[in-house]
Amino acid sequence: MSSRALQNRLFVAAKASGGGGPSRRETLSLSLGLAAALAPLLANTPALAANPSVVNGLEKYVKRKKLDRIDTYIPPLLGARDQLIRIGRVMSE
Repeated sequence: MSSRALQNRLFVAAKASGGGGPSRRETLSLSLGLAAALAPLLANTPALAANPSVVNGLEKYVKRKKLDRIDTYIPPLLGARDQLIRIGRVMSE
């Protein structure tokens, strides 16, 4: 539905209801029509995200940090796990 047709439909609906604006039923009908018209556009969002020009445009905002070796992350994780186990024991006593 074009925007002109939508405006005409709103105008006719407002005039028919006494000038107080469209009724709930008319508003719901129009919103469902608009949602149905926009559904195909929203369904293509993943395709848009995979678009190379979009990816290249975002690359300048995304900073990639070189990660450390995995063995630098393991000791803090094991220590946190042990700490949580001790806290659980204290809380259960």
